[in-house]
Amino acid sequence: MVITITSPGYKYTSVLTKTASDTTKTRASELADKGPGLQQFQHILAEKMAENTAASNTAAGNSTAQTVGTAASGSRTAQTVGTTSDASSASVDTGLGFKVPSSLEDIFKRAADKYGVDAKLLETIGYIESGFRNTSTSSVGAQGIMQLMPATAKSYGVTDPTDPEQNIMGGAHVLADKLKEFNGNVDLACAAYNCGSGAIHRAGKALTAAGKRYVAKVHRYYN
Repeated sequence: MVITITSPGYKYTSVLTKTASDTTKTRASELADKGPGLQQFQHILAEKMAENTAASNTAAGNSTAQTVGTAASGSRTAQTVGTTSDASSASVDTGLGFKVPSSLEDIFKRAADKYGVDAKLLETIGYIESGFRNTSTSSVGAQGIMQLMPATAKSYGVTDPTDPEQNIMGGAHVLADKLKEFNGNVDLACAAYNCGSGAIHRAGKALTAAGKRYVAKVHRYYN
């Protein structure tokens, strides 16, 4: 009867063979000459498997240490990036359901004071128009935080629509003019800001369907 036992790197029939190292080959040759029994083979196999396990654990430990080190380094990077991001995106709660970037809050207040409009209304329009993104451009070409059309921006002295100061000041000026045009009616002024005064006048100084949708957005935050 031929007994065969296999394990990673080992095979036992009537002799023991292993291809991993010259030392083991030599030992296998010696055992072959002596014709090792099954019990002796199992003992040798157990020793070698224990050695392999220890070696594998050591390698795994080194790998884990390397991974932890990398993770720690990554955490420092993430923390630095996060801190930078937090600093640049610090915001002020308006109490309206959204926050205004702290870098823009003073501009909105100064624009509101200069043109006699409610700062909260001005901030609301800035939020729903662009989410306060100064590089935002609509499908029809409106630009910046307050989404000014190029012709409108030019007529109100805005030379760089992506500049927050110029854009917000220009938007506040436009809104102030709309409020005067419609006798202080906030809904009509906001609708005209978004859709144009012509559409409101053609509707008999009433909200168009598009105007109603826009005003509904405004009232979601401002009342």
